[in-house]
This record gives sequence, structure tokens and C-alpha cells, in this order.
Amino acid sequence: MRKSPDYSSLFYHNKHPSWIYDLKSFQILEVNQSALDLYGFSKDEFLLLSQKDLMPENEIPAFLEAHGIAVNTDGSNYFGEFTFQKKSGEQLRLAVDGYKLRFDDLDCVLVTCQDVTQHEKQLGLLQEKSKQLEAISSLGKIGYWRLKLDSNVLFCTEEVFKILGRNKQDFELNFNDFEQSIHPEDLEAFQKAKSAAFAGKETLDFAHRIILPDGRIKWVRQKGSLLKDKTGSPYAFECAIQDITRKKETEFRLLEITAELQKSEKRFRLVQEMSPDGFTILKPVRDKEGIIVDFEWIYENEAIAKINNTDRDQIIGMRLLEVFPSHRDSEVFEAYVDVANTGNTTVLEDVYVGEIVSMQTWLRLVIVSIGNDEIAILSEDITDRKMAEDSLQKSEANFRSIFEIASLGIAQVDPTNGRIILINSFYETITGYTAEELGNMIFLELTHPEDRGKDWEIFSKAARGEAEYRNEKRYIKKDGTIIWVRLHIAFIRDKNGKPNKTVAICEDITERKMAEFRLKDLADNLPGVVFQYLLFPDGTDALRSVSKGAYRLWGYSPEEVERDINLVWNQTKAGGDDERVKKDIVKAISAKSQWMSRYRSIMPNGDLRRFLGIGSPNFLADGTILFNSFVLDITNETKNEELLSEATQLARIGSWEVNFVNNKILWSDMTHKLHETDPSTFVPDLGTSIEFYREDFRDMVRQSVQECLEKGKNFDFEAVIVTAKNNERWVRAIGRADMISGQCKRILGSFQDIHAYKTIEIELAQSLKMLQDYQYAVDQSAIFTITDTHGVIIDVNDKFSELSQYSREELIGSTHRMINSQYHSKEFFKDFWQTIKSGKIWRGEVRNKKKDGTFYWVDTTIVPFLDENGSPIKFLALRIDITAKKLAEEKIKEAYEKLKSIAWTQSHLVRAPLARISGIINLIETQKDSLDDLMYWLDQLKISSEEMDEIIKTIIKDAQYIKDN
Repeated sequence: MRKSPDYSSLFYHNKHPSWIYDLKSFQILEVNQSALDLYGFSKDEFLLLSQKDLMPENEIPAFLEAHGIAVNTDGSNYFGEFTFQKKSGEQLRLAVDGYKLRFDDLDCVLVTCQDVTQHEKQLGLLQEKSKQLEAISSLGKIGYWRLKLDSNVLFCTEEVFKILGRNKQDFELNFNDFEQSIHPEDLEAFQKAKSAAFAGKETLDFAHRIILPDGRIKWVRQKGSLLKDKTGSPYAFECAIQDITRKKETEFRLLEITAELQKSEKRFRLVQEMSPDGFTILKPVRDKEGIIVDFEWIYENEAIAKINNTDRDQIIGMRLLEVFPSHRDSEVFEAYVDVANTGNTTVLEDVYVGEIVSMQTWLRLVIVSIGNDEIAILSEDITDRKMAEDSLQKSEANFRSIFEIASLGIAQVDPTNGRIILINSFYETITGYTAEELGNMIFLELTHPEDRGKDWEIFSKAARGEAEYRNEKRYIKKDGTIIWVRLHIAFIRDKNGKPNKTVAICEDITERKMAEFRLKDLADNLPGVVFQYLLFPDGTDALRSVSKGAYRLWGYSPEEVERDINLVWNQTKAGGDDERVKKDIVKAISAKSQWMSRYRSIMPNGDLRRFLGIGSPNFLADGTILFNSFVLDITNETKNEELLSEATQLARIGSWEVNFVNNKILWSDMTHKLHETDPSTFVPDLGTSIEFYREDFRDMVRQSVQECLEKGKNFDFEAVIVTAKNNERWVRAIGRADMISGQCKRILGSFQDIHAYKTIEIELAQSLKMLQDYQYAVDQSAIFTITDTHGVIIDVNDKFSELSQYSREELIGSTHRMINSQYHSKEFFKDFWQTIKSGKIWRGEVRNKKKDGTFYWVDTTIVPFLDENGSPIKFLALRIDITAKKLAEEKIKEAYEKLKSIAWTQSHLVRAPLARISGIINLIETQKDSLDDLMYWLDQLKISSEEMDEIIKTIIKDAQYIKDN
């Protein structure tokens, strides 16, 4: 037997750090030298660690989420980039890929890491220093539309369709459709603002809600103006539309937080401490006239305390202007006063507070009144973004220093014709072309032909300053392969705003794009219900974020089960499996591993359904345990499993698996049964499995398995095995290779008992051979035709063509009238047809006419082919050529007539001598003549006998002549 390949050396000598950990416990089971060198641990130290011990605590939840996805997916999975910690305490960033496998009989994950610490530092430097990375620091997706006033034709960019939730290929957008998407409560105000803008009275700047095709609501902001020609006549209206849902959700979140504050101080504190944004509550300080002169601190969270550089405990009760005197004359202080006086919400974009807090800081502020004469300020730190914008103004020299070390493709392009001016080495890697080859190309040549129209349109608009260039499209590499790239193009313009240079930043997103396609397919076809299950510290539980699958699986709406989780628990309890499900949840929490349960539920209509539930626990800071979960209806699958089990028993089909990772072979019970082995004692391996085949089949089996292992070639063959009890049995074996990265990891297959069928097949083959021999004998000796019930010829053999002198093509489709000799009467053929149409066999001799006009005779037998009702469906005519026989019969008849004539003539000639002889004898008897007289009469007898002899000779001669001729 060929020994399975050992890949362990590839693992231990892999240059990338790799280790294997247990899927459930996260305990590390094996590690290679590269990982030991990177972390600084000895192997014994490393194997005492778990996966979580290698990471800072704040990185573990993100890793667990990636792990949860991976364990439910076969093949290699990209976990993402995470922070890890060496033995020395030094932190580093690693990109992690995982692969689920069996190791030491355990479900495990093999992780392979790549150090991206330097890569991320370079990327950060690029984001801060490069003027050309404008696209990366974009605040949000912005679409653009233009309405031609004379033709009412609406043009929209791709982003508009995305914002509206439409597919550009399936939906032709017009302005009426555009307005119909606006929320009814906002439509009247929008139309009023639009009318004013279309009349040229003011520009359009309006935020409103839109309703997506799936019913979801999205917030957008539209900002546009009227376009006029040189004469001042309006000809179009152009507008930018931006998805501001996130911004609005932030505002709404603040309002929700405010409502929560009034309900639970503890809950409020927890929410604000977890928020990455700053949060402050201030109370106005008024003079005797009620005029606000200052504000008193009521609360601030840790995030704003860091920005203000204040002690959050000591600041409570202090005055705003005492701590920050320069606040008095600021736009921010005026906004505070206005909100406190009017109760209106105010949003301040891009507020620089560096002079106030003595630190270079940019904020986005949302200021709301929360009652009790208090205001709340949600502060989003946008300093990084503003600093990035400032750093984009750095010199070309700084860009050059980053240009070549970037791990993104960067190119400079002439905006007038799209010709590539300059590229970095990573662009060569992405496209497969050399820098010299790219220098002789235009940007459009790299783009897939189906994407060029749209791409040039976006590029042209961006060059004119009408929109920003951001696009995901396909490239065709030099070797012909197709990849997906994300492209951002920044335009460097002169003082008049004319672009004189562009910088393109290209990222290979093929893997991500393929994942998106897979996720989209999954999302479009996802069965079951997806939800979050929350188990609170006080023991209560709830469902959140329930998908619409709840209608189908549980018979309730998502809102109903979110309000009352017992609607679901009662179904499970009625099915009798509620305690088991709860135990599985407790077990998953204790082991910090995946929850999985198969259980029964009784639907509201009384149906019994079987479900499969799966979830991954996340442990929140307040002690709440959140399971990201989904439940599938496996009722049909369970029934199918039962039916499949019964079917395999009836069909005598077993299954088997050869695993080259752990070098094990698994046989189902039926496979053991077919081999007549005991599953409890017999352990199969590849060698003994092949030895079961009869000796004359073993080489073929070995070759099939070898090609499957080495080339991934599936097999399907029939062969004879000799069982453990020395019984021969025909079987059918099917094998399919499980190939991963070009290597066969497993062979999966089925094994079926076909002995009875094969025995019958062999007997049938022998019978068929005998019939074929009979057919050949008949074909060589007889003449046959086959006709339909109307006498139309549908098949003939070569002997019929030879005899009739008609070709096969001339005969098929015709009737036997073409060879009718007109010899037989109508009554003859009437009897012929009546006989065969009644289902009886007809036999007779028929004279036919050849193509050359000569005649021939055949001895004919007509056999009807009957259907199940005994009615003829075809006629088989078997003929033997008897022409020679018939000609011989005619010659015999002619000879007979001639002989009759000769006999009649010669009989008269014979009578005379006979009469004389008779008379002479009578005279001799009656008369007593002398001796001389007697001698005379004897001479007369001699003369008469000689005459008779001549007559007889003449008869014989004439007969011989007739015979010879």
C-alpha cells in the first residue's frame, strides 16, 4: 500500500508563524519554530498557553467573532488583522488566516500569521502625509444627479442608485420615481424647497427621509442649484445627494440616550462609559434677569475628559468659563445658550477648539436640550480626519518618499487622455505589467471592457469637478486573469481649478469581492431566522435584531418575539426539549464555545417541527451574555435522513471516507455488512480495503485510487470483492476527491451491492449475444423487411436490396407495391392482409418484380409484432429466394408434357409389333404346323421384337434429350 504523504515538515519549517488550537477550549496543541522565534517563548511555554493568552484582552472579542464565522465554514478563512503580545510585552500586528481541521482526533483550527506591523505603520504614514490619498479620508458616499429641464431626462451616478437601494441594471430611474421614494411626511416640504430652487430663488439644501424598496428608511441630504447658460436661461438642475443615515442615527442615538438617562442612572452611566464619543451635561447659570452667563458641569464621560484634559470627578459643579475662559466669545458658547433658551437641537460641524482646550482638537458637536433646564453635548472627535486633511497639503517630495514603499498601487495619470505617467512597484504586482509596459498604456486599457464605459464616465465627471472618483471595477492582468480593484483618484489642480495631474490609488480587493458575492448569495437565500439572544445578569433573557424569518419558523413577527421571548420558549417546551436547549446554552457559556442544539417545537397551528440552533457567545462588560445566533428548520432534512437511512438499507448502499490528514478510513455499517466484517472489531485501512477485491480487479482499483489522490480524478467502477467469509459479491464503488490547495485531503465515496443486478446483467449479455448470433445467421441466410401496419417499409437488410435491385434508400418509406409483379389476384392479397391484421402468421409463395423488370419468387413468412392488447404494431417479413426452384418446376412440367406426347406416339407404334407377336403366339398355340412353319413364325417374332427394341431405344433417346435439355 502506498504510504500517505506526511506534511508535518511543511508546517514546522513554514516561514510564517503557525500553530494549532482546540476549536472548543482554544488550548494550543502544536506550534512551529517561526512562531516561537516571533513570540520569544520556548515550545513548552507556548503549549501551556491558549489562543486568548497571546492577545491583549481588548482584542479577544473581535478574534472570537472571526473564529465563530470560521468554525462554520469549510476551507481557509481570513480572520483579519489583530494585535498580539510577545513574551517581552511588546505588541505587534498580525494578519491571521485560519483553516479548520482534525488534529489528534480533535476539531481544531490551524492559524498562519503574517507580521503586518510595519505595513500598518507605512499605511498610517501614507494617510497622514500623502496629498493624493484624498479618497481614503472621505466622509461618506455622495451621489450626483442632474435633471435636464427641457427634456425632463434625469442622469444619476451609480452612488444615487446605491443610496436609493436600486439596481441600475434592473431599474430605470426618472424624477417621478425619485420623488415617490421620499417619505410622505417629508414630501410636501421637499417639493416646496425644490420649487424655490428650480425657480432660482435659492439653492436646494434639504435633509429628508426616503423609503427603500425593502421598506427600510434612510436619511439623505440633497444640496443643489440651477444651471444657466450664457444668456441666463436655466437649462438643468444639478444636485448632490448624501446618505446621512449614520449622522441622523447618531442624533437619534443621543435622544435615545437622553430618554434612557431619565429611566436608569446606572444604565446611563454604562452606556456613556462605553461610548467612544464624548458626552457632557451642562446646566445654565442665569443672572437675575434670567440671562445665561455661564454653564455648570453636571456630567462628563471619560472620552470628553481626555479631550478637555480634566478630572471627571472634580469637574462636577465647576463653571464652564472658569475652566475655559476663552469659551465666552466662541461659536460653541453661543450655540449652548441658543439650545438652552429655545430647546432646538443644534449640530456644529468641524469645530476647532484648540484655543479653548489648549490642545489641537477638532470636534463635531450635537447639542440637545434634555429637560430640567439642562443641555447635553455629544462630541465626536474628528481631529484625525482634519489632521489628515491638513497633511494632504504636504509637498510632492513627501509623497515621493511614500510612493514606492506603499503597499497599495499608486499611479499618476494624465487627466486629458488617461495615459499613465508614473507608477510604483506595487502597481506592477497588481497588474502583472512592468513599469515600462504601463508607461505605454492608457488607464482604460487595464479596465475590463464591460466596465470601461462607466469608468470613463466617472473619471470624466471627476476631472470636471462634478463628482469624486471612487470606483470598484475589474482589471485584466497581463496573463489574462481578471481581478477586482478599488480605485480612488485625486485630482491635483492649478490655481484656476483645472486638473493638471491625477494620483490613482489602487487596492486589489479580489478576495473581498468574492467574499461579498458569496455573502450576497447567502443573504439572498438565507433560510431560517437570525437573531441575538441576550442573557442578562439577573437571569432574564430576551431576543433582539430578529430577522423576518421569524414569520416562517416561529409563526410570529420579529416585533412580537422581541417583546415576549416566551412565545418561542413555549413552543420549545411544548416540543419537550426546552430543558435540553437550556443545558446546551449553559454548557456553551461555561466552555465559552459555540452553542448548538437540535430540538423539537410545536408551532401555533399544532405542527411538530425540528430545528437546529447555532450561536456564538459574547461576554459584555455589564455581565450580559449575547449570542449571535440563527435557527434553521430541519424538519424535512430530519425526515430525509430517516428516509435516506431506510433507503440505503433497502438499496444496500454504504458510505466510506479515506482521510489523508489523520490517515484514517471510516466505513458505514452497511459497508461493513457488504464486506461481512464486524464494525466493533475490524478497523479498515487502505491496504486491506483494496485486498478485499478479487485479484483480477486489484490493479484497476489501485490505479483508480492513485489517480484520485494525485490528480483529483473521481472514479466510478464495478468490481468483485471477496468478503471476510470468502463469498464473492459484485459491488459498485464511487469515489470523489476533496481537493484543498491542489492536494487531496480526503476521498469520499459510496459502496453498493449490485450482485443480483450484475448477475442478471451477465446472463442478459449472454442471451443478447446469442440473439445477435441468431440475427446474424438470419441476416446472412434470409431476406427480411419490417413494415408498419400500413405496409410502409421501415427497415430492410442488404439481401433484399441485392435481390430486388432497389437501394435501401429507395425501399425505406415505400410499400411493396414497387415490386408487385401483377401475378397474384386481389383475393390473394385480401387473404394476406386479413390474416396478418388479425395477428396471425401468413405463409406463402410470392412472385415479385425486380427493378430491371425480371421476376423472382420468394417463400414468404409474415410475422406480426403485437402490443399488449394483441393488436399488430409492425410486421416482419422473412423471405427465401425460391426462383431457381420455381424455374426447375416449370422445366419439369414442360418435360412431363413432352414425355406424355412421346409416350402417346410411341404407344401406337408399339401396339403393332405387340399385336403381331400376340397373333403369332396364338397361332403357334392353336395350330400344329410343321417345323418349317414354326421357324417362319419364330423369325416373325424376332422381327417384331427387334422393331420393339428400336422403338424402345427411340423412347430412351428422346427421354435422355429431354433430361439433358
